[in-house]
Amino acid sequence: KYFEKLIEESAVCVNTHYANSTAVRLGCIYANHYVWCNRGVNGIEGSLSTAAGFSLTDHYLNVCIIGDLSFFYDQNALWNRNINGSLRILLLNNGGGAIFGKFEGLKESAARERLVMAEHVTSACHLCQAHGVAYQNADDMASLREGIDWLIHTESDRPMLMEVFTDIDADNEQIKNGQGYDHNFVLNKKEEGELSFAAKIKDPVSCRTMEVYTTEPGLQMYTGNFLTGISGQHGATFPRRSAVCFEAQKFP
Repeated sequence: KYFEKLIEESAVCVNTHYANSTAVRLGCIYANHYVWCNRGVNGIEGSLSTAAGFSLTDHYLNVCIIGDLSFFYDQNALWNRNINGSLRILLLNNGGGAIFGKFEGLKESAARERLVMAEHVTSACHLCQAHGVAYQNADDMASLREGIDWLIHTESDRPMLMEVFTDIDADNEQIKNGQGYDHNFVLNKKEEGELSFAAKIKDPVSCRTMEVYTTEPGLQMYTGNFLTGISGQHGATFPRRSAVCFEAQKFP
């Protein structure tokens, strides 16, 4: 969120490349612009290589926002002798595949942490040293702000990487509690009962757009967290989180 806010306010032109899984989901929430993403066959392979190759064709900064498993899986992208300072990497390292920790059915499995989430204690520090990549890390908000500013605004002829260490069990606590978004947002009203803008959603492919206006003081956003593959018209099915609902209402 802070990264997107910074580049929105910055005069620096940036292409953002979101890797698979949690990274691209965060991009869908916080980015207000076009983003690049290579999902691959199952999502994990090639995200870093794609961003690295793209950076050689474009004179803007190219920032790859990537999780730890995707990064280490594709770490040979940094072996390419042609990459340069137009490639910047924001590495979100929470020590494993955090998205798999959200599945209730896995919580009692002995294979959950070691085999499914692939928990680890690896850092990119020495890998960056080996490949001549400038490196910084952060583990709190103050060092995060400083590090992202360094990543975006520093002149460099070599790639740069900012590694952010987070707690795999503490991330997105409210989203974990609701199994996704099921939250009420307080609307900024000038006066009680006025009809005003509340929300806007846009499909990046079809460009379909919906705007919500309401006289209510709050807006509940719900992301279909408990859909279970129900059938719709024309053979369509609706799995978990395949829909979003904006409910104008008073506070719960």
